[in-house]
Amino acid sequence: MAGRRLQLARSLMAVGAHRFLGRRAPASLLVVNYHRIHARAGLGPTRFDDGGLRYRRRDVSQQMQWLKAATVVLDEDQLLRLDQGGELPRDTVYSAVTFDDGYVDCFDLARPVLDDLGIRGMFFIPFDMLEQRRLGWWDVSAYLLKSTTRRSIQVDEQDYDLEGDFAGSLRRAF
Repeated sequence: MAGRRLQLARSLMAVGAHRFLGRRAPASLLVVNYHRIHARAGLGPTRFDDGGLRYRRRDVSQQMQWLKAATVVLDEDQLLRLDQGGELPRDTVYSAVTFDDGYVDCFDLARPVLDDLGIRGMFFIPFDMLEQRRLGWWDVSAYLLKSTTRRSIQVDEQDYDLEGDFAGSLRRAF
């Protein structure tokens, strides 16, 4: 019997009938996170971690415009109030915007976009790294891997090709 109920529930969900059964969908929270932003396209690889350089200022602007139109964007205070037992109306999509690791490009390029749209993003700043003038481990690792003359490295008996498709060898390992 339980199998039939589950199959029926899945079928109702698949066709959207659950919307008419008196229960409304729970509220949901979408957190959008950025690490680095660049001003324009065409920037080549750097000596550091390029993984965070996916977004241009224009991309962030378009994404924030969509976020503001499609969701209720929460700031830090509103998010913290939820953690203290605040209730969210059902059938609503909420969002929050965060920036990690204290890169100045997030402040210089993204903050004006946020200000223009009235969005209060959350900037997580690693004060210890800034005060000690240290790079993040991800940038140190990328710098060492990009600077080495070795053709490959081995970590935990797994070989990684540094000359060819390094990103592909990482994907295969994980």
